Amino acid sequence: MDLLLFETAYDRIAADIADLAAQIDIYQMAKDGRVRFNGSSVADKELSPDLAWLSLDLMYHRKVPDFAAIISNSSTLKWVQTANAGLDNPIYRRIAATGTRLSNSDAQALPIAEYVLAHVLHYFQGIEQRLEAQRNIKWRYRPFREISGSTWLIIGFGNIGERIAARAKPFGATIIGVRRSGQDHPLADRMVTQENVMSELPDADVVVLACPLNEQTRGMADAHFFQAMKEDSILVNIARGDLIDDEALVAALKTGRPGFAVLDAFSEEPLPKTHPFWKHPKIIVTAHTSNAGSRVLERGDELFVENLRRFLSGDPLRNEVDLKAEFGD
Repeated sequence: MDLLLFETAYDRIAADIADLAAQIDIYQMAKDGRVRFNGSSVADKELSPDLAWLSLDLMYHRKVPDFAAIISNSSTLKWVQTANAGLDNPIYRRIAATGTRLSNSDAQALPIAEYVLAHVLHYFQGIEQRLEAQRNIKWRYRPFREISGSTWLIIGFGNIGERIAARAKPFGATIIGVRRSGQDHPLADRMVTQENVMSELPDADVVVLACPLNEQTRGMADAHFFQAMKEDSILVNIARGDLIDDEALVAALKTGRPGFAVLDAFSEEPLPKTHPFWKHPKIIVTAHTSNAGSRVLERGDELFVENLRRFLSGDPLRNEVDLKAEFGD
C-alpha cells in the first residue's frame, strides 16, 4: 500500500514504522510541495495513495491545499488520518463522499482542557484584580468564587468535552454534557441533546463551546442564547468562531449575561485589529492557541502510528469518524 505524508512527519516516526517496510511504500511531500519516493520526484498524475496522514506539519508549512488536491484525486484512497478534531473543512466532506475511512485526532484534547480550566480559574479567582492590587501596592482582601458547587454546561461531549469534564469534576463541579445522542456518560451528572441547551443555560456558571460547526450549531450563541445565560457566568469558546454572533455577544456582556468570555476561535482569523473583541474589558482573546500544548505533536505521532498498525492488521481504528452521523447521507 502507498502511504502519503509530509517529510518532517516521516522523519519523526521513521524508526517507529521501519518494520512495516514490506507492507507500505512511503511517499513524502516536501516543503516545496513536491512529492518524492525513494528520493525521486513523482508527478501528481502518478500519485494515487491508499493511505494518507494529514498531519500538523502540513498546516505549519501551509501545504494542506496541495496535499488535499492529491488525496482528493486518488482513486485508491482507503483511509485518512487527520490532525484535526473538528471536520468542518470542506476537504473532509469530499473524502467522506468517496466512502474513505477517516480518523480525527484527540492529541490536542488534553491541552485544550487545561486551557479551559486555567481561564475559568483565572476568572473565578480574580487573578487580574490581584495583580492590579500588587502593581498598585495595595493590600486588598478579595473573596473569590470556587469551582466546587459550580455547574458546567459543556456543549460538545467528544474527546475534548470529556477531558474538560475529567478536570472540572474533581474540583466538585456539576457537569451537564451535550451531544448528539444524549447518551449517559460517566463523567457527566446529566447528558442532554442540542435541543435542550436553552433550558440548561440559566443554571450554568460555565458554558463551554466544544461542539462541531454544522448547520445546527452555526450561530447558535446568539442574543436569545445569551439572554438565557446565568448572570455573571463565563463563556469559553474553543471550537469555531462561527458558533457565536459577535455583535450579540458584545451587547450581552453589557447585561452581565455572560459576565465574561474567553475566546480562542473566531469567524475571521487572524482576528482583524479593529475588531471590538481585542480591547473589550470582559473578553480574553487568544490566537486559536488552546491546542498548542507541549506534547501535541508527540501524541499525534503516536496516534498515527497506532492507527496505521491497526489499519494494516484489520483492527478497529481509534477515533474513526462515523461518516453518516458527521456528514449525513
